[in-house]
Amino acid sequence: MLALDATPGARILAGMGVKPATAALETMSARDGGATAMTLRELPVPAAGNILNQANAKLAGRLLLHLAVRDIARIMAEMAPRPAGAVLGAMGGQAAVAAAVAAALPVELAGGLLNHVPPAAAAAILEAGEDATELLGRMDQQASIQVIRHLNGRSQA
Repeated sequence: MLALDATPGARILAGMGVKPATAALETMSARDGGATAMTLRELPVPAAGNILNQANAKLAGRLLLHLAVRDIARIMAEMAPRPAGAVLGAMGGQAAVAAAVAAALPVELAGGLLNHVPPAAAAAILEAGEDATELLGRMDQQASIQVIRHLNGRSQA
């Protein structure tokens, strides 16, 4: 499928079931992550979200980093909260991008996704962004407490 332009490749992926499309996307990404990301971008947004719900979070995070923040946010908004949070956490190594994605999402959604991000990664994302207090307020209490502990540990170091 990588031999095809992104749009025909996206049509083929969209015509597959979610599991075969996810397997194809993972295989494609091993060969050319940038081209695979462009194919992902050409998919209907709900289809892209459904496929990434099933994909390995680290792989999905690497693929999404090839896209513009607004495209990443649109796709993540279509994903289920737990896998989307795992993908956002996988992007935590690029905290500025992950923070920009969180800022591009509705605050309730971004806070909900951060519940599913490991606390250290969530702290890095919040430090890189501008909405930390508001996002912490939208997180579950237990998750926000863990993130605050990481934030406090960083400020004391």
